[in-house]
Amino acid sequence: MFEVRLFGPFIILDANGRDVTPRGAKAQAIIALLLASPDWSRNRIWLQDKLWSDRTPAQAAGSLRQALYEIRTALGQHNCAILTDRRIISLISNAISFRPRQVGQDYLEGIDVGDPEFEDWLSLQRSISQPTDESATTAPVALAARTDKHRIEPMSIAIVIEDDIPEPQGLVVQLIADVFVQALQERAVAEVRMATNDDQADLTLELRYHRNPGVLRAQMQTRIGARHVWAQTLSPPQSMTEMDHHESVAKFVNSGVEAAIAASLRQDYRTTAAGHFGIHQAVRRIFGFQARDLVLADAQLLQLGTEHPAALGWRIFLKMVQRVECAVPATAAFAEEVEDLMQEALARAPDNAITLSAAAHACIKVLDRPEDALVLAHRALRNSWANPFALDAVADALLIMGRSEDAYLIARRAQNVGQSTPMSHFFDMGLSLACVATGRPKEALAMARQAAALAPNFRPALRYSAILNANAGHIVEARRAVDRLRAAEPTFDLCQMLQDPAYPVATIRNAGLAGLEIQGMLQ
Repeated sequence: MFEVRLFGPFIILDANGRDVTPRGAKAQAIIALLLASPDWSRNRIWLQDKLWSDRTPAQAAGSLRQALYEIRTALGQHNCAILTDRRIISLISNAISFRPRQVGQDYLEGIDVGDPEFEDWLSLQRSISQPTDESATTAPVALAARTDKHRIEPMSIAIVIEDDIPEPQGLVVQLIADVFVQALQERAVAEVRMATNDDQADLTLELRYHRNPGVLRAQMQTRIGARHVWAQTLSPPQSMTEMDHHESVAKFVNSGVEAAIAASLRQDYRTTAAGHFGIHQAVRRIFGFQARDLVLADAQLLQLGTEHPAALGWRIFLKMVQRVECAVPATAAFAEEVEDLMQEALARAPDNAITLSAAAHACIKVLDRPEDALVLAHRALRNSWANPFALDAVADALLIMGRSEDAYLIARRAQNVGQSTPMSHFFDMGLSLACVATGRPKEALAMARQAAALAPNFRPALRYSAILNANAGHIVEARRAVDRLRAAEPTFDLCQMLQDPAYPVATIRNAGLAGLEIQGMLQ
């Protein structure tokens, strides 16, 4: 679709040979930065730091949006080659080819954006791309692809605990550190080790106990530049026996894990393994619940599954989402594909809570095996009581087996623990379903509204907001939700939502809240 010249003056040509290069140097630099990144993708904050390091976050975000508009305008009808969401910006890999390098050409000649962060990056790339034989002509490729991913170390985190914490608090702090280690490893975030302050890890997580007033202070920062990543205070349990299922500890840990993931997405490709980066990026796309993003996430995870077992678990979860959202038909071949994925994932990572949780959801939504789902979900929770996905899997399994009140209590825990994650709308929606099933329409509506506010295109939340608002007599709000749903779901049909048993509002239909009178209200 496009041909890019990286060596010599930067230029982009379309399929007809026309110059479609954006005029602005920073718009050009965005494309160059993406082409030199893992999977041709970067976090918005990372790009802002490279090109607008002297601006406030709000100013940098606005400048990035303007530059993206310039890129799309320049690319014209083929602007789908650049994909964006609220966090990630990507290029489609099969949309771009590269013009061969000529003798004497330098990398990205003439791009001058006037930002020291970009200039440092550019100097490094030029040193990497310098050929050993100046007479050679080589075909330029994305610089990230030139690195040997097997030589790239995953991001590392050193957990530092002060030595003189009195008992029993010392043991409690150590147990909290163990929960951190487990959560970081489950989510394929980083290599974790206990270390001292002089360790060379990419990130340092320091846990310091303050006897008066008896709180635990956690602080995470980068080794290079000592940049602040995350800090939070916790009033920890007073004894080891109080630790198990302690929701404040779970929220505390998950908040720190998500901060580490965000930090990993901002890391330069030299210090973050491409596989870990791809997993995190794919997960963000999954929870956007958009058909295009699901296809892209599946392609990413498929490439990573042979080397990173965590990718298999997330692929199972993605397949479940595709089925629930009717993005794929309920064929025997699809069920067989999910079954094969489950067997491989559980064989390679039998104790990973993400894999077990995803398998439980697949047993419910794809394979129609609720009893197996409950076994897998309980195992996920036993292995990782702080994991909100494990809690959600147990709630979903209990709900499908008719144990609605038990499901409601677990769903409340999942929603509470999941608040500290970017996927909190998913857990809000899980609680909304449990509330519908247990006759709590006001709480169900509140959770659906909250999910829709946090993720404006989250279709399950919009579906339930529409129907629950209508039942509550909030007709204006109900119709507004329907309008948003039509915009988010091009094939949306009101009759289908209310009457088709295959449409994904089964819980609300089983509760008798999707009657024909609702259709008249929402027309």
